[in-house]
Amino acid sequence: MHTGWTPSTLELLEQIISRIDHARVLLIVSCRPEFRPTWMTHANTTIHSLTRLSQTEVKTMIRDLLRGGSMPQPLLDQIIEKADGVPLFIEELTSSTLSAPLRTRGDFRAHRTTSIAQGSGDAE
Repeated sequence: MHTGWTPSTLELLEQIISRIDHARVLLIVSCRPEFRPTWMTHANTTIHSLTRLSQTEVKTMIRDLLRGGSMPQPLLDQIIEKADGVPLFIEELTSSTLSAPLRTRGDFRAHRTTSIAQGSGDAE
């Protein structure tokens, strides 16, 4: 959810949340920390704050996305830096890098290729 939602949409969400108080319903709404609607203070709501992934978690995620493959260290470092611990960005940057033609990835033949298994490619 973002703050650009219309007032009528926010009103509808408010009504839904106030009416499902005793119902067996799980409603998941994601939003940025600065978004503070009135229903966030209702007794039937729970807030879970998510933090960015650590560098170790980012490497694990990239390793899983590579499915046993490897990646040049400079590309790995760029993904870690640009994604800034945000899982969606990690996935998108890794996927787009893997699907890009080799010529657009740069000439990394002279660089060390990193297998991310067991924490190799140390960038911490």
